[in-house]
Amino acid sequence: MSIATLRAAIVAKVAALPAIGVVHDRERYLDNQSALRALYVSTFPEGERLQGWYVSWTDMNPTSRDEREDVWTIVGYRAVHDESSSETEFALLADQVVQAFRDYDPLGQPGVTTLNASQPGPSLEAMDHVMFCGVLCHRVAVKLITASYTAVQGQ
Repeated sequence: MSIATLRAAIVAKVAALPAIGVVHDRERYLDNQSALRALYVSTFPEGERLQGWYVSWTDMNPTSRDEREDVWTIVGYRAVHDESSSETEFALLADQVVQAFRDYDPLGQPGVTTLNASQPGPSLEAMDHVMFCGVLCHRVAVKLITASYTAVQGQ
């Protein structure tokens, strides 16, 4: 399974979650903070807010000739808004991301899983606060490991 195919499947899975906001297929870098912030602003029924995600490939471990594990980090940002209990709302979204991958075939790709005996599923790596584009934001990082079995895929 190619990294491009896996990345696209992960991005699509996250983007399909309700009220998730914009999802990028890579970490975005711009030297203009206003332009970067605009890439992470999403429109919701109550208006626009800085809330977006990106997916990065962070590691790969061959486990045998026909198997490999790819490590992905799914990072999300949401502007802090204490009056609307944004931390609680964003934690629920982070849990939706985790739960979306708690299945043996969450990506619909032959020979790819996010669960097996050695990996019980995705994990929450961080839930903290950062300044992002000049805005105080909640930040969440979810670690996801995909196991690909090339013999099953016919490669």
